[in-house]
Amino acid sequence: MNALFTAGAFLRKDFLEETSYRLRFLVEICGAVIAIYFLVIFSEFMGDAVASKLGNIDYLPFALVGIAFHSLHETALNDYSRKIREAQTLGTLEALISTRTSVFTLMACLPLYSMCRTSLKLVGYMLVGSLILDVDIHWGNWPATLTLFAISMVVFGCLGLTFAALTVVFKRTEPIIRGFNLVSFLLGGVFVPLTVFPEWMQKFAMLIPVVPALHGFRQAVLYDADWATMWPDIAHVLVFMTVLVPLSVMALRWAVRRAMLDGSLTQY
Repeated sequence: MNALFTAGAFLRKDFLEETSYRLRFLVEICGAVIAIYFLVIFSEFMGDAVASKLGNIDYLPFALVGIAFHSLHETALNDYSRKIREAQTLGTLEALISTRTSVFTLMACLPLYSMCRTSLKLVGYMLVGSLILDVDIHWGNWPATLTLFAISMVVFGCLGLTFAALTVVFKRTEPIIRGFNLVSFLLGGVFVPLTVFPEWMQKFAMLIPVVPALHGFRQAVLYDADWATMWPDIAHVLVFMTVLVPLSVMALRWAVRRAMLDGSLTQY
């Protein structure tokens, strides 16, 4: 109950802050429209080059789903650490940690609004693709799609929490986060299928959590895959979740303990 109350409080705070800057909301909508427009143009050039690798779908839906889903991964990586930095610079991090709420709950709730907003943006991309761009989006196997989506959110969140722990200790971790996000973007199959890469790069890409998550999501919404077809990707993401959940908890505990011992918790 305490965790739900904390999550609701953070959601309300960030929502009130977001709605107080209406121009930012309009800028984001314009940015999304421009991104989709350029994606349509770009797909006309890339479509023929990778058509043989995509099976029975066009390049536009492939790239649209890739960009929309990868935005969740990018938000998790960036916003956890960004919220920690904001709390450090504002001097509120120590006050938050001093409350009775667990550190893990606090850290998980900090970017909760951003993750919810990005999830709605993903749905918006799917609707735009389906209603305006004539992209054939399948909604039939929604139980498997929601299952994969939920565990992917947990995995991405744990990745963000791990990088947030590094931010607590080392302060400036933006280059590391940008590097990891770039590798995930290039090798994650966002713009091009993994099969265009050499075999050794494909094997390396399997170590990146976004790869099976995005592949499974594409199988569901583009190929109308059933549970049996999606299960290998779901199982792969579950393995990542099994590793990353305890790792993120241990990383956060270690980071906060070390920062409190050396007095650097509020330093920035």
